[in-house]
Amino acid sequence: MPHTRSHFYLRDIDATAWLEFAALRHYLLTR
Repeated sequence: MPHTRSHFYLRDIDATAWLEFAALRHYLLTR
């Protein structure tokens, strides 16, 4: 099931990238 594992892996990376973006945006808005 490499396809399923890859799918979850990519989704996890996307979630991490979104959290980093939200944190950066918060930092810029409250600087």
